[in-house]
Amino acid sequence: MSPVEVKLNAYLSAYHRNLGFVDVPDGIDFSYHYIKDQFRWLVLFSFAFYLILSLLLVIKTRKKGWTSSKNIKVDKYIFSRNTVVFFFVLMLTLLFIYLNYDDDGGDHIIGMMQTVTIFFTSFFILSESRFFEKSWIADKYETLAGNSIQFETIESFISESQYYSQQEISLKKVAEQLGTNGNTVSKLINSETGTNFNDYINQKRIALAQKRLLDDEFKQLTVEAIGQSVGFSSKSAFYNAFKKHTGQSPSAFMKQKKV
Repeated sequence: MSPVEVKLNAYLSAYHRNLGFVDVPDGIDFSYHYIKDQFRWLVLFSFAFYLILSLLLVIKTRKKGWTSSKNIKVDKYIFSRNTVVFFFVLMLTLLFIYLNYDDDGGDHIIGMMQTVTIFFTSFFILSESRFFEKSWIADKYETLAGNSIQFETIESFISESQYYSQQEISLKKVAEQLGTNGNTVSKLINSETGTNFNDYINQKRIALAQKRLLDDEFKQLTVEAIGQSVGFSSKSAFYNAFKKHTGQSPSAFMKQKKV
């Protein structure tokens, strides 16, 4: 139990600093006040730290070309960009409060801001979650459990025959070749790789294209021709997919590897 004088001083410090403080008994240790006095600046520093990390993430992923999957309700780049703006505004607001409130009134405002921040963060997390979607667990896992086909069968068929290098490849055609349906193939690929069918195929195409770009056997071909040889129907489709999966253009990749 702290002496009454200490409690009174705490009250005066929070709401009436201009009235001064009362004397307290000897031997009272106030060293913990250092952490208390610096805590607000530690909070401000943490927001600045997260702001910098978020900004670096947006810059990095923007350079790679961040495209959102069609089944994602919130575009990742826009969401992250808005997060950076939010952290910046919040940090400026906190700085303003710290510089203009010496009593606990500023702490009350900060508490309300934290509550609002937690609310909106929780809202966006839950809005992207499938937890509340009806029977999503059964859709994803029970259906897969009853499949007669395994992912290894799909992987073996597509990779060993280089079926992915055909321009006319489609989810339906792969399913027909394997004697199953497109929904099953799509779910298996997504469950095992975390990507959709198109990205799964393009990753294999890009891996083969990287080999051919450096292979003397294909040096007579243009970059566009190599893209077509691995299954891309146009130059733009090849360049966009190559940059998405490698972070650089085919020409930059060749220069880097030949240095």
